Amino acid sequence: HRDLHYPLRRQRQMCIRDSLYLDGGINNEIYYNGDLAEYHLYVRNSSGIFGNYKTQIWNATLNTTTNFPKYYSNVNNATYDWTVFDEGVGLYRLYNLWNDTNSLNQTRRLGWYRDTFEVWRHTTASILEGTLGVTVSSGESAVYHIQFNQTSVGTSGVTGAHIYAYNASSGNLWGRDIPPYVYLLDYLTDDSGGAYTIALKTISVPTGSYQVNFTIYKAFHEIFITLNTGLTITGALGSMDI
Repeated sequence: HRDLHYPLRRQRQMCIRDSLYLDGGINNEIYYNGDLAEYHLYVRNSSGIFGNYKTQIWNATLNTTTNFPKYYSNVNNATYDWTVFDEGVGLYRLYNLWNDTNSLNQTRRLGWYRDTFEVWRHTTASILEGTLGVTVSSGESAVYHIQFNQTSVGTSGVTGAHIYAYNASSGNLWGRDIPPYVYLLDYLTDDSGGAYTIALKTISVPTGSYQVNFTIYKAFHEIFITLNTGLTITGALGSMDI
């Protein structure tokens, strides 16, 4: 028998890129629930080229988001609106598949592209002790209670956050300004429902009044929320081991 040989033709990738923009044409990497956005689909040498678009947006768990995929037939590049829908924070993916399949089911050109963006949540935080803070004797731990909520999808407590305490006057972590120059954190507990308890050591800290800043961090949530409060240390300096 004779071997059969079929000619192969290499075709250029037809999709140049796709991108998500905030309404008004601002390219952004971070979006929040309800943001008005638009996705732009670009085809190589697009002038006068008819094509079929299949657009998908995958959420952070790699499932297509509500109302996707979407299908379009258009000439040239295309732009469509999307109101950002939070189905969980994290990395989202915008996929665009393109072909020029015609009414005779003939396809000459294909293309695809992927872009990524992040969905975050707005947050609020408060401290039970207020701006006046607490007063403790030297050597005692200064205990604060913090509530950390997200406000993008209703309002609910955020668990699993990291909280750091700083000396407001120096900007250093609490305790790093005095020997032995270590972070004087006693403990941090996640009390569920967005409630946290954080205790700062006062061993070796000179008596006096201090301003303390707390900064809260959780991935894909608004960061650098700084809560300012007071800490007054009275009595003789403690000499216990840190």
